[in-house]
Amino acid sequence: MCPEGKTSLAAEIPCTKDDEKWKMTNEVLSNQVKGQLMDLGFFTEDEIIENFVERTRFAYPILDIYFQENLTVIFSFLSRIKNLELIGRTGTFQYLNMDMVLLHGLNCARKIAGLTDKSARELGHDDQWVG
Repeated sequence: MCPEGKTSLAAEIPCTKDDEKWKMTNEVLSNQVKGQLMDLGFFTEDEIIENFVERTRFAYPILDIYFQENLTVIFSFLSRIKNLELIGRTGTFQYLNMDMVLLHGLNCARKIAGLTDKSARELGHDDQWVG
């Protein structure tokens, strides 16, 4: 995904469809984020090869008063599929920071490799990245 000797960086900006950040043009939003990250010392302008903005309307679950009952039905049904791993925000229907989403992915790989029996929904913030 990156040229040899380079890396990528993603900035997540939680917002809703009609708020100020969402309505910004890609150029304005991109320049604002780049400026803030440069101020923090992540990179300099001349180190940037490319950037883009991706808007995702439903990145986080929206809960209603019946969500727990509905999830019980859904998870019960999906648990019958033996080779299905539910991970990440949409798979577990949880508000998760990116570190936990990555941990879900790593845990899933470990589960496929037979190194753990723990499901993503059993993970907590005390779980380690490796081990």
